[in-house]
Amino acid sequence: EVEAAGVWMLAGVIARAERVLVHSRYGAEVVRLEAEGSGLTADVAVVPFAAPPSPDRAAERGRSRPPATPLVASFGLVDPVKRPHLLVEALPALRERHPGLRLALVGPVERGERSSLLRRARALGVGAALIITGAVDQEHYRRWIELADVAVQLRAFSQGEASLAVAETLAAGLPTVVTRVGWLAEMPGEAVSGVGLDPRPEELVEAIGRLLSDDDAWTAHRDAGLRWARRHRVERVAEALLAELVPGWRDATAAAR
Repeated sequence: EVEAAGVWMLAGVIARAERVLVHSRYGAEVVRLEAEGSGLTADVAVVPFAAPPSPDRAAERGRSRPPATPLVASFGLVDPVKRPHLLVEALPALRERHPGLRLALVGPVERGERSSLLRRARALGVGAALIITGAVDQEHYRRWIELADVAVQLRAFSQGEASLAVAETLAAGLPTVVTRVGWLAEMPGEAVSGVGLDPRPEELVEAIGRLLSDDDAWTAHRDAGLRWARRHRVERVAEALLAELVPGWRDATAAAR
């Protein structure tokens, strides 16, 4: 089955598609490798990933809580691929720097994973500082983004996908730490704070701690993230998509104006 469908199970799609559109150079390379391995050819193009609209006053977002009580949060499915255990391992050292710090994992989680994370946090003496929300509705999800001081969106590997959670945090003016892999590695360095694919807890502590302790760095990342989100507004991405799908669309549009 693997030989027939390919490592990423894309062979059937590639064989039937006139063009394959992806959101990153990494994703394009995945498609090309899959096509080559399956004896196919692929016409691949990269189009931007759309960011949600920036919430009202996102550009004025600031940390209103005292520095001693920051909230670090991770958004989306709580799964080993998102490295939540690594965040829990970093929690004691983060709380040494910021004694009131809390960590929130906001998103669906399996019962076994939840129990494992809570058990490890208790063993490290930080059980009371860990919040695992489970699945939340959109209103509460957005509220957690508003409450957070720093977002951390890690990945153990990439299949070429883009991250809606990262687009959401940047659009909300929330400084975000990410793993430098796949689409995330192609994000502007000023818009996200990157860590390596297999970071030590100390590396995470340093990246998060810098944003929490340095107001200039926090503000610079907020502003750069908002600029990225504005450049990737839905209407701009729709134009880029039309340009790829409809030959001559840009010329026709310009002539009509």
